[in-house]
Amino acid sequence: MTLSDENRPSETEIRHLVEDIAYLKIEAEALVPVIEFVPFDEDPGDGHSILRWLQQIDFAQTHYTEPLIRSRGQDVGGIAHPSSIEGEFLKDEMLMKLDPKTLLEQIQRNRERLLHECEMLTPEEWMLPVEVHDHQTERLLDVVKEMVRWERRCLKHMADRVLVYQNEQQSRREIRQKRSARHHGNGSQPE
Repeated sequence: MTLSDENRPSETEIRHLVEDIAYLKIEAEALVPVIEFVPFDEDPGDGHSILRWLQQIDFAQTHYTEPLIRSRGQDVGGIAHPSSIEGEFLKDEMLMKLDPKTLLEQIQRNRERLLHECEMLTPEEWMLPVEVHDHQTERLLDVVKEMVRWERRCLKHMADRVLVYQNEQQSRREIRQKRSARHHGNGSQPE
């Protein structure tokens, strides 16, 4: 498949993609202060703790997205669709040994490199065809967009988990305050 000028990405489209890529670094920075208060490795029953989501994002970034961009979509064997990353990342034993803080720091460093690689690409290079599964060809830009959309879904799941945990903690505090007030017999809220 030859990509024509009508498929050429606009500067705005490229800028928005790079901004979306930068978003993960900001999110990783935002998670650092809550590491001590949120059970990152707690699995709510669906097999995906916050730590596992982070591991998958880091694995996808370092094994797929960054090499794909660095090589301009060429000579990258086995480009995986985001939905198939989970099975692959479980094989990476080094990643599984990282604690949340180290993993977040690694994601931030890796994302800096990735952003630098993205900024080096020209609009023509973003148009380069990438062969994905089943001999389907897409623009490099579109493949990277799909990875970013997948990362955003992962981040949303993580944010939801953090919010649920914070709400549970708030409910527990309120229950303790009510018990304490009843125990003191005056019915007023303790300070």
